[in-house]
Amino acid sequence: MKKILSLLAVFAMCISCFSCDDDKDEDDISETVSDSENTVDSGDTVVEQQFREFEESDFQTLNVPLTFTEEEAPVTLNKFEIPELDFGKRIAPCKKSDDPSQFDPIAQHPYTWTDENGVEHKSESTYMKLLDTPEDGMLTTASFFDNKVYLNVTFDNFCIGCHEWSVYEYDMEKMDMREIYKYSGISKEYAAGFWVSPVLGNDDKMMMSGYKIDDPEKNVLISVDRETGEEKVVYESDNYINITNSRNGILMAETEDINNSASRLRLTINEYDTDTGELRNIADKVETKMYHFVGSELNAYLMKPLDSRKCRLVTEHYSIGTDITNGNVVYASDKKAIMYEGNCEVLHTFDLEKMEHYVTELGEKSGQIAACGENLILGDSFSSRDDVTNIYYIIPDIGLAFTLAENISAEIFKTNGDTVTFNGCKEEIMSLNEDDSFQRDYYKPTAVYWVTEQ
Repeated sequence: MKKILSLLAVFAMCISCFSCDDDKDEDDISETVSDSENTVDSGDTVVEQQFREFEESDFQTLNVPLTFTEEEAPVTLNKFEIPELDFGKRIAPCKKSDDPSQFDPIAQHPYTWTDENGVEHKSESTYMKLLDTPEDGMLTTASFFDNKVYLNVTFDNFCIGCHEWSVYEYDMEKMDMREIYKYSGISKEYAAGFWVSPVLGNDDKMMMSGYKIDDPEKNVLISVDRETGEEKVVYESDNYINITNSRNGILMAETEDINNSASRLRLTINEYDTDTGELRNIADKVETKMYHFVGSELNAYLMKPLDSRKCRLVTEHYSIGTDITNGNVVYASDKKAIMYEGNCEVLHTFDLEKMEHYVTELGEKSGQIAACGENLILGDSFSSRDDVTNIYYIIPDIGLAFTLAENISAEIFKTNGDTVTFNGCKEEIMSLNEDDSFQRDYYKPTAVYWVTEQ
């Protein structure tokens, strides 16, 4: 660790060599203060904190190239090989409904194709031939949280939607598994779908967003107690609810189109406190062309005003007008904000204490990225379905990169609590009946990775 600290000191001294704007003086930085105020609890004293508004021109911009070191990283990448697990077989209730064809993608969307001999063929339904065939549980995603692995499993692979799925908790020490959530039905009030990776809270709650079956225009936030299985709807909206972790629970974003235009939105963000059940508004019908949000030290979102080509970062305590035209926010605190441009080609780090803006070109290293504390975990490909990836721990302020793993499969990066987790996959074939006449290929999670501090 001492070697790492010495390296950080050297890089910090060298950073000024990469300045691309030497004419700025920190004393000349202009800061606009809005009328809105926040309160910060500092022990027994409540301190009023004014909302600050910055522009990118208020920061001294420094080009910080990505530099790789062979020193030991300050974090460890852990791996758990998922054993072969038997989830049993089930027949999804949609297959036993009065009209199963309404759930059949081929019946609802038929197509024709012509072979090399010019013979035309009609699409043939697999779903309708398997109405009496139980399907094996198929593992779709896996993630690490609080020393356990959480597994999403579906038993309904050929219909429109998913009507039979479960979430299992696997204890790595005891090597046993238990089902903590089960959905089965076509008339139930809501359905979240197996494709939703549940957000796991720090208070034994599992949160999912879904939609009402009997009223598709309604969307809901679902809370499930991981210990008791108690389930309840805690929030309802006319708009789709996108969720992620936050400091106090769950951050929810929903949008409505302006004049039926998908590129002109009204954005609302709320934080749901999983301890108290209270709802706190972060953004209320903000008009924007796009958005991306994150719950970190500060809740934050990136938006693009309707009259602008450039994005603005908005947190609970400040906002920064950027020159970025498209990107995502990764992390925000009172000291630092990190976002990336485009498809993760360029990192932008704003240091609010030094009033410096660090720009790091990732080039061919662009891929998946997630916050790990105030630093980053980077995978240099977007999906292991196309290629293997290398995993790096990056200190963006100085562009220092530590290699955590090379040539592994890695996808679905997510931040759970204090760690970053993802799963490795491999392509497999699933046989849907005994004579193997119906098969499908899929990408099966085979390992779970997570990051911990040294």
